[in-house]
Amino acid sequence: MSATLQLSRPSSLVDLVWPYAIVLDGKTVGRVSNNAETSLDVAPGAHTLQIRSRHIVLGRLGFSSPVLSFEASEGETASFRCHPRNLREVPHRLMAGLAGTRTTWIGLEPSEVGSRRPTE
Repeated sequence: MSATLQLSRPSSLVDLVWPYAIVLDGKTVGRVSNNAETSLDVAPGAHTLQIRSRHIVLGRLGFSSPVLSFEASEGETASFRCHPRNLREVPHRLMAGLAGTRTTWIGLEPSEVGSRRPTE
């Protein structure tokens, strides 16, 4: 049996045209588009999750969320929500990205319903 990773991305004008890559345990396993939701089967146990955009900054692909660790239990769903920062934050996050801090562009947090808390 397996567990399920459910990821939702609410509608936003920021990053409207770019699907985000879903990176599970360091490997790209899928994509989630603007105003969409996707589910993936995952093995039960400890995992890491990161969401990456397709922005190119200084010749490198690169804005993303921080890496979250979570525990997937057999037969259960680990639910997360990812989203770009709001329009007011874009200039600040863009400057941070140019300075080398690329993991603050996308927010990633457990969803309220049916979620598993990240492990520390």
